[in-house]
Amino acid sequence: MITAFLPSEPVDLELVRGRLGGFPWSASWRPVINYTPSAMSARDETGPGAMRIDRWLFGVRLFKSRSSAVDAVGGGRVHLNGERVKPSHGVKPGDTVTFTRSAVVFECVVAAVPLRRGPASEAARCYDETPASKARREVFAARMKVAAGLTPRPDDRPDKHDRRLLRRLRGRN
Repeated sequence: MITAFLPSEPVDLELVRGRLGGFPWSASWRPVINYTPSAMSARDETGPGAMRIDRWLFGVRLFKSRSSAVDAVGGGRVHLNGERVKPSHGVKPGDTVTFTRSAVVFECVVAAVPLRRGPASEAARCYDETPASKARREVFAARMKVAAGLTPRPDDRPDKHDRRLLRRLRGRN
């Protein structure tokens, strides 16, 4: 064990180098500050039982990724209690979240704040879809089913030439 004498007491250099990242007399030396997880995860600024809206949307599986939730909230497509908010805005039980999902306005009331992104069965218990939103979704599904039935279908699959013509028709080169 190599020791260095500082004004107070001997110091184990291997311990100092491993924990502090440098020698006590070097410019890169910093004391270790132990941040406890409870202090780091305190939600004082948003209140008890609150969570960022982008994390909530991702946690209750209304968006597939957190970055897509951030983009939707930041782009103004998600409204909280009828107002446009930033991704860092807190949501708490009782708030109303509204956004457009595949050309249908989805509206729900926050029932709970999840601790993590869990299974879909747990996520579904964290919000209650409003009856108006359910009715809009069912009407849209019925219209899409009728539209799919009226769409002409070819008897066989398109060959290479037909696929090229379809791509040109759709504007995808």
